[in-house]
Amino acid sequence: MNRMRPLCMFFLIMTGYILLAYLIFPVEDNIWKVPDYYLAISVLTSSAFVVLYERWQKRRKPKHLPNEPLVISDELLEPAASTVITTGQASISMIQRRLGVSYTRGAELMDLLEQVGVVSPLDKKNSRKILLTREQYRRYKQSLFTLSNVRASTVEDELACVDAMEGHDFEHWGADLLRDLGFTKVEVTRGSGDQGVDILAEKDGIRYAVQCKRYHSPLGNKPVQEVHAGKEMYQCQIGAVMTNRYFTPSGREIAEKTGVLLWDRDWLRDAINRRQIG
Repeated sequence: MNRMRPLCMFFLIMTGYILLAYLIFPVEDNIWKVPDYYLAISVLTSSAFVVLYERWQKRRKPKHLPNEPLVISDELLEPAASTVITTGQASISMIQRRLGVSYTRGAELMDLLEQVGVVSPLDKKNSRKILLTREQYRRYKQSLFTLSNVRASTVEDELACVDAMEGHDFEHWGADLLRDLGFTKVEVTRGSGDQGVDILAEKDGIRYAVQCKRYHSPLGNKPVQEVHAGKEMYQCQIGAVMTNRYFTPSGREIAEKTGVLLWDRDWLRDAINRRQIG
């Protein structure tokens, strides 16, 4: 329904213009004499209204969200919310697979996601709807919930979740992390033809091209070379490789020569800590 709304609104407004034209412009010799400028103005103003309304809808805070952030002590709530938002599936089994938890634990997390306004209650078909878009979740995440009494192992728990992610999910997780660290204009590039660049971001007027690698072993030269070449295509000043692992000596050597930043597991651990403190 939301996808059809702009088109329906456009035709509804145009219908109003047509009815108004019947009252304003005469019919002579069975010919309705409507000036060309009236049609042009009708189309332009109708289109402009629809575009502005849709932008307002995207920026408006959804009514179902809590007025004050709920205080939650479950350190896996944020990874669970990110899983649901990025996959587009409000599924307990999806949380179970992605976070490596039991079904009962996944059900507890899903109930918390309902409580904070990320997903709807179960409907008659025993399914849930995702109530926030990715952009809305990023915009209002801080007003949904705050974590308290979180154990010191929270960072390691999140890194363990990262280790279980698929590549595309890791890219979106990395983009959210950069936003939390103060980067702006953060976007995930399209999957194919990205020229070795997965995320584009900006900070302090400097554009970054980032390649994301969720691996099981240390990274060598290839990702460093790819992002070094790819950053030129996207007109970025700095290239970086983000990974949940570490780099081989040759990978570190070529990064030092090319100026590519290496954001390894230690960097991620520090970034997660800074995000929690901030």
